[in-house]
Amino acid sequence: MSMHPIDYFKFQSKRLLKDLKTYVPDDEVGYRYSPKYFDVDAMLLSVDYRVGPNPTLMKAQHLMALINDFESWDELIHASPDRLEMAKKMFETQDKTPLDSWYEWLHFVVNHSEGGGLIGNYELQRALVELCIETNDFPDADIGFNYFLRREDD
Repeated sequence: MSMHPIDYFKFQSKRLLKDLKTYVPDDEVGYRYSPKYFDVDAMLLSVDYRVGPNPTLMKAQHLMALINDFESWDELIHASPDRLEMAKKMFETQDKTPLDSWYEWLHFVVNHSEGGGLIGNYELQRALVELCIETNDFPDADIGFNYFLRREDD
């Protein structure tokens, strides 16, 4: 059985906190992370966010919300079930398309939908994401800089 989206993002935030706690000062670049679960540097750069040497669960949750196109953790936990499920599915399929590419594609489709019918309609947006996943037809992108999950060979 699949994990409920809010529980999923709570779980991922706790994993992210563990990675953020690997922060160590470095004379060359200022600091380094030795993450197990995520590419922390790519995550921080993608949303221009700084955590520093004393990470908290609240900061990890905020970062998790930001990379998933929410303005805050509060917005994430109060989002509609369709929006949460859609965000979870996009997060889980980063090996096919990075999050920034998912959101760029989705924003383009929503903003160019006939009559604006997709704006704010997360049920239809989720259905579009699910259709991409089911048909294995993902938005074009290079999996690179904004692939946040750690690869097995890293």
